[in-house]
Amino acid sequence: MVLADSRLVRTVFCCSLPLLCACTSPLGGEDLELALGASAQPGFGGLVGLSQRVWEGEARRVDFEMALIHQELADEGPTGKNDWDEIRAGLKLRSPSQASTVWFASSGAVWLRARGEPEVLDAPDDYGGLYLDLGLHFALTPALATGPDLTFLAVDAEGDRSGSGTATELAWRFVWRL
Repeated sequence: MVLADSRLVRTVFCCSLPLLCACTSPLGGEDLELALGASAQPGFGGLVGLSQRVWEGEARRVDFEMALIHQELADEGPTGKNDWDEIRAGLKLRSPSQASTVWFASSGAVWLRARGEPEVLDAPDDYGGLYLDLGLHFALTPALATGPDLTFLAVDAEGDRSGSGTATELAWRFVWRL
């Protein structure tokens, strides 16, 4: 399956959304979070993410998170495509679930495939590396929050090709607490 097929991503999302709307968390709506949003830099696109509470104390909470990001780059690569696709997985340190404003920092591993000409990387290719994400979410309702986040990527080319790079991404997310 190719992650870059945005029609497939839209179809899966549209089919699963009614099922997700009907479900509730056995722990009272504070265990899982689904994030949807817009992502910019180095291109423009969207993201979908899921986080699961791992531990929560009085002053902080730790979640495991995963996210899929798809962006369209301005310049096409050698294959005529201009896709930027990412998969991220890591841990998020954040303020507790009851807070109306949630500050967070997350870090983990990232894999990306740039098929267009990324200005921030050496060439279109597959890259692996690390990410650091910082953000703020404001509660709109007890189950819905929104806000910006800024992600820093440091990646290296896969395989026998050398090359590395850094990138900065800006996103605006809507987070649904399940």
